[in-house]
Amino acid sequence: MADLARWVSDQLHQLVGLSDRVLVDFIVELAKKERSPSALAKQLLAYDLPDSATTRRFAKELLERCHAQGGAGGAAGGGAKAAEQQKRKDALALQTRNDRYEMLDDDDADADEGEAPLTIVPPPPQSASARA
Repeated sequence: MADLARWVSDQLHQLVGLSDRVLVDFIVELAKKERSPSALAKQLLAYDLPDSATTRRFAKELLERCHAQGGAGGAAGGGAKAAEQQKRKDALALQTRNDRYEMLDDDDADADEGEAPLTIVPPPPQSASARA
């Protein structure tokens, strides 16, 4: 996926002269939802990319790359749904397990009240003759 994002970033820089991570992610998600290069090109034009052969070629190559990585349509779409369902199931199991935890009582708090605080006594200074 990082290679695809880098490629999209490079292409956007050539097309419009800028590239932003959010824009790259947005365009990759658009490509995953579209099934034809012309539909993707139409979406890109709606977002003010230039109406040119370069944009249409970009849309076509992007769809090909997304399909090659299994990121669009068909079984890959089902795989994404299955992954999302598994993620939700895991989150629910974690939440259920966390709900079983309870706060512990601090039994030691009562015992500490009757005890005297610990005081640290520094050692007595040594005389010069004791050091030698």
